[in-house]
Amino acid sequence: TRCEDRPLALVMKYNGGRCDQSDNIQPPELFQCFDFGDGPPTEIGEESFIQVTDIKGGSIIYHAATVAVGDEYTVADAPFEVDANMNVTIWSSGATIPDNMLQTLVFHSSCSQNLFLKDRYGASQLVVFVNEEQGLESCFFNATFTLLLSNGGRGDNALLSSLTSSYQQGAELFFFNFTDEVIGLLIPPDGKLELP
Repeated sequence: TRCEDRPLALVMKYNGGRCDQSDNIQPPELFQCFDFGDGPPTEIGEESFIQVTDIKGGSIIYHAATVAVGDEYTVADAPFEVDANMNVTIWSSGATIPDNMLQTLVFHSSCSQNLFLKDRYGASQLVVFVNEEQGLESCFFNATFTLLLSNGGRGDNALLSSLTSSYQQGAELFFFNFTDEVIGLLIPPDGKLELP
């Protein structure tokens, strides 16, 4: 989804990693990224200090906090819209000294240029934006699953003692254990049980 109007807020996912994983179509005069040392970590849960400011001298601080790889952080200056260009700097700790800098980048954030959900800017990825024209736009959705269990037998009730499930999304496999919700439930012959 393309952002059409200047955002009130952006939500970024901290993936970690170097500038070379950037994936966006902003021209070089609008997007620039620089790594220091090995760049930001990529191991899920490893923390870095992320500061997001305007590029006019850092007078507007949109975000300044520790963020773990895999987590999201919000970029906002409510009730105002974000500035046209932002600087994102990532440090190994809250001690924001040059020796701790892992990555710094600038990108165009006003949506007058190309800004899309899922764009990657160095170690961060745009996953949500909010603006007056489009409202809240997100990469995510809420999924609700319903399980329908049936007893095709003709004789006895089926006594549930456990229920587990798994599904794969991309390369990631997710497991669910519903045993506590179903243990001891009976399904009569030719009967059905629907679980939300």
